[in-house]
Amino acid sequence: MIPAEQAATAALLRRLAGADPVETHISAVYVGPDTAWKLKKAVALGFLDFSTLAARERFLRRELEINRPGAPALYRDILPVTRAADGGLALGGDGEVVDWVLRMAPVPAADFLDAVAARDGLDAPLLDAIADAAFALHAGLPPAGGVDAPAAMARVLAGNLAACRAAGLPADGIAALEAAARGW
Repeated sequence: MIPAEQAATAALLRRLAGADPVETHISAVYVGPDTAWKLKKAVALGFLDFSTLAARERFLRRELEINRPGAPALYRDILPVTRAADGGLALGGDGEVVDWVLRMAPVPAADFLDAVAARDGLDAPLLDAIADAAFALHAGLPPAGGVDAPAAMARVLAGNLAACRAAGLPADGIAALEAAARGW
């Protein structure tokens, strides 16, 4: 669900895309015929905080920086959503910035992993390739400076465990996840 403070931005993106968004708990992606726009939802969860305009801009810029090298044809740029003097919203306009979006090329619906899974396409070679690509991406990143990694990871784990509990996942599975993560 899109937060109320982003309703006007969501309406603009819906009009541009001509379709409802694909939503997660943290983002809404509006997929048009030749462009997709990703909106970070103004939410604060245990493991992230996108509640401010500055945070959404920062995290979208970071997402572009991390992902563009591996998918340059997909990740295009970051655009401000602006409010004109007449109150209307525009992408990249001259008015007050009210939000930020990541502009991307659209991905065919058949290429999303849920669609691949629905046609029994998540075989061992594909899963290994996905895991290898994710590992290579992370391995190629420089270490985060000025971060107390154990404390930061403990906070991430605590947020993930809280989210698992809130989602009603089985307690034994949550305990197994916690034990494995602490072991890592």
